Amino acid sequence: NALEATEEYHSQPARRRYFTFTDFYRPGGPLFFYVGNEGPVEIYVNHTGLMWELGSDLGALLVFAEHRYYGKTQAYPDGTPDCLRYLTIEQALADYSVLIDHLFDEYALPASTATIAFGGSYGGMLASAFRYKYPHIVDGAIAASAPIFAIGGVTPDPSKASFNEIITRDAGPVCAKRFRDTLKLVYKLSETEEGRDLLRANLRWCNDSVLANSTSLADDIVEWASAPWGYLAMGNFPYPSNYITAAMNVGGGADLPAHPVRVACEPFERLENLHGSDEGTDKDMFWPPRLFDPVQYKGECTEKYGVRSDSWAGLQFLRNMADAVASMSNVVFSNGKVDPWGVSIPDEEVPQGVDCRVMPCPESVTSFVMETGAHHSDLMFAREEDADDVRACRRLEANHIRRWIAEKRERQGRFDPSITRPAQAEDVTPETVLL
Repeated sequence: NALEATEEYHSQPARRRYFTFTDFYRPGGPLFFYVGNEGPVEIYVNHTGLMWELGSDLGALLVFAEHRYYGKTQAYPDGTPDCLRYLTIEQALADYSVLIDHLFDEYALPASTATIAFGGSYGGMLASAFRYKYPHIVDGAIAASAPIFAIGGVTPDPSKASFNEIITRDAGPVCAKRFRDTLKLVYKLSETEEGRDLLRANLRWCNDSVLANSTSLADDIVEWASAPWGYLAMGNFPYPSNYITAAMNVGGGADLPAHPVRVACEPFERLENLHGSDEGTDKDMFWPPRLFDPVQYKGECTEKYGVRSDSWAGLQFLRNMADAVASMSNVVFSNGKVDPWGVSIPDEEVPQGVDCRVMPCPESVTSFVMETGAHHSDLMFAREEDADDVRACRRLEANHIRRWIAEKRERQGRFDPSITRPAQAEDVTPETVLL
């Protein structure tokens, strides 16, 4: 039975697209549900290897749901006034809850079926919020690289500088310093016609390029040179991959090489010192130093989309970090230490994601920090290049999923004596993972 793509109108006017795969399914098996995020859902069908590999082992029905307003899931025709007001987390989660209810009917799934949500990045945020808001529908969630605290109105306020600082650490001190010095040199050269000619000759931009007619040449060059580093750090896998370029719609979906940050740094590590300047108080490799300005950012969003930001996230999901985590259950949060969206920032800073080493977590909520992990490395297909910590994270997640499946069957068995607990999950505990 092939992977099926479905586009249906279950309730006007929303059109919902999702993919299903039933070949693995065995009666009593779980429903594995990918919580779609900001992109066409095919990207996650093709890269979420953890669902495919565990689904095969556990007899799961696989479902990959597309997020409203992305891919082909368009809630309203183009040009509909004020339609973006319905592009919210609450609406997306409601879509998924209705879809799961429909799937239980369509496939005649028994009440003992455990529903496990999977998501990475924003999808990981959604997966944890899905379990938090709909615990009667979702039995557990794998929230990979989910910066759930990186939103406004959370107390304490997460570090706004950590993203660039993690990229800088990934690059290493030599590469970081020489890249920063290169950016400073761009500003210096742009001050004279001779310098601008030198930049033009070396960068060789096309006549129709933005740079060709730029009125702020240095700023535009620096932005062009700086932007890719975040993608390289997120996609810093030990094998070639096009996941980041496809998901972020950059580079035409081409493969990044293995260890792309290392590869990008090679030209800078061959350079001599440009001018040996260490002035400034910046802690990262980018120049000039910039601080995140939430007021400016909100203003830009309002100007572009006509929607004002408010404190809905605090009211709907979380306001205080400790209280938010304490209210959760059956969630595994995973993060990679080389991922700029991770939690691996200086001790005095506040993390963007859940790290149970530094914050109190309920017994059924756990976290795993992969020392070598990039952006949700654990969700990818297993590769021989994977480090031991990535493999260990997947084992931890598999153990918790087996436990959630067993607990669901045990709960339902109290009402239906014919339901028995699966033997393979008898003795699974959160502590059974080994490095």
